Amino acid sequence: MDITHFYYFIILSFIFFPVLGISLTNEFKKVRNYRALLYAMLFTDPVYIVWDSLSVTYHVWTFNKKYITGIMVYNLPVEEILFFFVVPFSTFLIYESIDYIKNDSFISKTSRIKKIMFIIAILFILNGIYFYSYIYMLLASVFTAFIILLTLKIMPSLYRSSNYWLFIIIMYIPFIVFDHFLTSLPVFTYGVHAIINIRILSIPVEEFIYVYSLMNFYALFYNIYKKSSNKDELKFIVNYPLRIK
Repeated sequence: MDITHFYYFIILSFIFFPVLGISLTNEFKKVRNYRALLYAMLFTDPVYIVWDSLSVTYHVWTFNKKYITGIMVYNLPVEEILFFFVVPFSTFLIYESIDYIKNDSFISKTSRIKKIMFIIAILFILNGIYFYSYIYMLLASVFTAFIILLTLKIMPSLYRSSNYWLFIIIMYIPFIVFDHFLTSLPVFTYGVHAIINIRILSIPVEEFIYVYSLMNFYALFYNIYKKSSNKDELKFIVNYPLRIK
């Protein structure tokens, strides 16, 4: 088998193993909350794996056989399944480190942030409607709106967290680096009329929306677990289930 067939696996390895090494150090062992992370993955990964599978079925995107091993789980390469383990494991080291070294602060009143995020959700819906003929943009926009509304219903105080927003900003740095490799080779390609074809480097703008929804989904259930399992150490999750004043 040619080395190129391992490119997707190699890219995932460059993400996973450095983070694993850092996570095993004494300093970072106390930072990581694997139970909360696993809880978040159990709720999030099945949703996105089904989305991924349906996208392949309906030719929203396809995987380049040149850069995958060919080991398949239904219609997804095994590397893509590993993606949904490697990404949260790696990116949430950023979140957990921020939360460990920086005292969190509220950026706005809950009622105000709820209004702002509700408007953003509506804008995502309108964006999806405007680009309805581009299926990836439609799905990414509408699903992101759904995730925002779900968070507003369950845990709107998440959006008040300065640590959450700092995590989202920093998370985009490794995302741009590694997704650039995936989309420039390309490991996967997009179907006709799947994207609006506006790109940052080689990355479609739809990917930026998609990854935000994914990180929001993980963060929501990660913090639900933290609240339910360790109420005395909560930093910014309050009153769950929460009634907005």
